[in-house]
Amino acid sequence: MLAGGWADVGFSSSEIAVKETFEETGIVVTAKKLLKVLSKAKHDYPKSLEYVYKFFIVCEAASFEVAAGLETSEVKFVPQHETHTIYPLSLERNSVADIQDIFADHRKPWKATKFD
Repeated sequence: MLAGGWADVGFSSSEIAVKETFEETGIVVTAKKLLKVLSKAKHDYPKSLEYVYKFFIVCEAASFEVAAGLETSEVKFVPQHETHTIYPLSLERNSVADIQDIFADHRKPWKATKFD
């Protein structure tokens, strides 16, 4: 699952990860570690008027019952071999490399944080 959103003023990065995950999926999570931080302008994302840093934060779920929120029409967990079916829906926000990095971290969580 890859929830995301803009960082609201007054919230830390981990608080945003928890808040956005709940708002978009109905899942209560605890932020566990920073997976990567990227400058959107320096990677394979669509151009943006704002200069954006993307934070990818690994979270642990308290449960796995999902529910669509105000910002989502459908929520589901997707195994890696089926992620090609979500690429057309999320490439505006997340690259193929982002998805691959998330699954790679799940397999080897001791790997270092990526940044650039």
